[in-house]
Amino acid sequence: PILCGDGANSTSTDSRAPGARVVLIPFWEKRGLPSSAIEVISTGVLPVLIRSTVRPRLVPGGTSPKSTHLREGERLLDLACGSGVHALRFARRGLEVVGLDISPKLVRYCNEQAAAQHLDNVTFVEGDMRELTFEEEFDALVILSVSFGFFDDETNQRVLDGVARALKTGGRLFIQMADLLSFVERNDNRSYWQEREEGIYLIDSWYDPLTGISYGSFRFLDRDGVLHLWDDTENVRLYTLPEVRGMFDRAGLEITMVYGDVFLQQPYGPDNHHEMIVVGRKPPRDR
Repeated sequence: PILCGDGANSTSTDSRAPGARVVLIPFWEKRGLPSSAIEVISTGVLPVLIRSTVRPRLVPGGTSPKSTHLREGERLLDLACGSGVHALRFARRGLEVVGLDISPKLVRYCNEQAAAQHLDNVTFVEGDMRELTFEEEFDALVILSVSFGFFDDETNQRVLDGVARALKTGGRLFIQMADLLSFVERNDNRSYWQEREEGIYLIDSWYDPLTGISYGSFRFLDRDGVLHLWDDTENVRLYTLPEVRGMFDRAGLEITMVYGDVFLQQPYGPDNHHEMIVVGRKPPRDR
């Protein structure tokens, strides 16, 4: 296939040359492609959380160091772990890590990476975040890379309910969410393409104000001329902070701090809302 376009004016119509090979892929495996698509460069949230394992610091709004720190030897669940880059880095800093993802392909890849790096304190398992069976097993839980909000409101609440069950009393929770206001301000109802070493990615994104959902479709043209089509859009519910607070309350969780960017420098607010990074914990039952 021959691809051309200026990004902003490219359309979402699939153009296929005669004889082009097309591969259908589940949407959750879009991070499972080679090279830069799977070797994610991590910035912001992850280094700050990891630094706390060796140099504890108070997060503003916390009541004590134990309320937010990740310490060596603690058990952490990386939910919707994808290619495992976060879980592996946590493991290298001494945490006991479980990475859970719905994609068998990515789980196999992650376990291979753990073995290659001689990490025996991290395990990757196949599972559905909607059907968590853990019971008070983890000191901390992370949902990074905007991996929360894939489902309808009732199901997203069920995910948080499962998170609450998985955490020990006092366990900490970190969720990286897309911010609705930032999305609208950036006018992300658009189509564009990105060229990488392994090929060209075509991305369409749009927001439906009637449902509160951001829709995204992904196509990838590799260097061999194979067009990879994801068999569904990646739909993410964009929540406001009051909505998130309500969901936390219903799950029996509490929010201790909200940041507006991945560098965790400033609280979330009108002047700082690039993303919504929610820090929370599971309080004692008698509260």
